[in-house]
Amino acid sequence: MLPKHSALHYTTLDITPGFSQLNRELNSLCLNSCHAGRASVLTGDGQQLAMADNQFDAVILQHSLLNMPAPQRCLAECYRVLKPDGKLILHEVFRGNPDQAIIFRCPGPVMKTTAI
Repeated sequence: MLPKHSALHYTTLDITPGFSQLNRELNSLCLNSCHAGRASVLTGDGQQLAMADNQFDAVILQHSLLNMPAPQRCLAECYRVLKPDGKLILHEVFRGNPDQAIIFRCPGPVMKTTAI
């Protein structure tokens, strides 16, 4: 539960208009239930974000990198839009040791990550 004084503002992004519409509907339900904040929904490419530098306290990727042709470009964009002390949170499906190259369980790229 969010504290009453908190004013959460979040932005959702998806490359498909259908999922953007679903995000609008889910955001409406969430904002109505917690009575706080506001939400923006964008349709766009995570590898080329249409946002200024240093805008977000956190960026969350959920099952996204495995669909990116250039995941390194997506991660660079995430870090670009994060504030200096911002956090990148990844919820991705992969196997292997995170200190080694990640092998996604679904078809996708193999890449090296570092712990935050």
